[in-house]
Amino acid sequence: MIFLNSWQDSELNSSYTSHMKKSTATIQSLDDLIGPCSRILEEIQRINETKTAKHGCADIAKLLGHMSSLLNRRPAESSGRPGFITA
Repeated sequence: MIFLNSWQDSELNSSYTSHMKKSTATIQSLDDLIGPCSRILEEIQRINETKTAKHGCADIAKLLGHMSSLLNRRPAESSGRPGFITA
């Protein structure tokens, strides 16, 4: 589990942590990606608005690394239900 100490928004940090605890190695639906990725993008926007490049680049790089790990998870085999990712 990776915690970003530089995150000022503890709600976002706990939300990300909660999602990662519940997640498995596979993606069951697009919601497994959309929610966490949108929260990461919101945090990147907040950093962009409140920090200088000198202080914000490392935080943004960590967040993008987390987003990359989410996007690189393998999809679950299709259950035939709409909204689920097919392999």
